[in-house]
Amino acid sequence: MKQWKTIALALGCATLFSSFTAKHEYYVSVGEMSLNPTTNQLEIGLRIFTDDLEYALERAGHPGLDVLNDETSAEHVSEYVLDHFRIWNEDGREIKLFYLGLEGDADGVFVYLETKVKSGLPEEVQVRHAILMESFPDQINILHYSHPDIPTSLRFDAEEPTQTLELQDL
Repeated sequence: MKQWKTIALALGCATLFSSFTAKHEYYVSVGEMSLNPTTNQLEIGLRIFTDDLEYALERAGHPGLDVLNDETSAEHVSEYVLDHFRIWNEDGREIKLFYLGLEGDADGVFVYLETKVKSGLPEEVQVRHAILMESFPDQINILHYSHPDIPTSLRFDAEEPTQTLELQDL
């Protein structure tokens, strides 16, 4: 009987400690993009697992970076995010995005971007959302475009990191 208690205790501890590991079986980030009519800004918020972002930054040459506490992390996060999340108008010209910062905790961070919309939205844009795809081949990124009449969602993966977002009917 004592053996069974020892085995049960060992299995319970193994299960408990394995639930605290930083690894997870799925790789998904979710983002939100919307036009703020008051400021005429296209606002973007991307939710990313903290450990995955730090791993991608490590692979990009920034080992041991703590994105929540290192003062130097903002520059590296900005560079990484702006390289992997991009938008082009229908003429193929890139729309310049500005990194505003991030907030979060050990589980996940929200990264914020924006751009000024000078003369209304184009009819369609190309969006490349390849964040974490170089580090995790199964990474899926979802981007919700909020519009009061027609909300739209796009799904990005390694095979299709760039999608067309049609805005003409919005």
